[in-house]
Amino acid sequence: MAGQHLRVMNSTAELRSQASSWDRLWQQSSLAAPSARANVVALWVDTFAPEAEFRCFLVEQQGRPVAALPLVGKRFLSVVNAAKLPCNMWAASGDLLIDHEADVESALEMIIGGLAELPWGVFVFEQISFEQPGWQAFLAALRQAGWYNGILEQHR
Repeated sequence: MAGQHLRVMNSTAELRSQASSWDRLWQQSSLAAPSARANVVALWVDTFAPEAEFRCFLVEQQGRPVAALPLVGKRFLSVVNAAKLPCNMWAASGDLLIDHEADVESALEMIIGGLAELPWGVFVFEQISFEQPGWQAFLAALRQAGWYNGILEQHR
């Protein structure tokens, strides 16, 4: 879509520099958890994964943020290079942020295009509410792009 731009951040310092835009999106999204705010995500990464590779996607449409996704690199099952949300059993931080009044489909296509450029072949999204509209739209966009995805429900 015209007017959309994908910003890829590679450090927590870059995320912190975009905190006002990121947090404006957090306020517009349906996500209530304050752990998805920029400084909390950056703090999680700096605390629990300081050596991990880090990427954050922020899609802007006509200068305003409309979608965001933070990721950290991790060895999954001690074999596979993977990316995951910044979360663990002690602290969930970060989530998919979407402004549902924007062109969600196009924004998610941009994020998925960015995912395809990353060095990770597997993406593991733990502790998500996959029934939420944002994650449902993300899963639909993955299928539309021809990506395989599966859901393993851990608990309710």
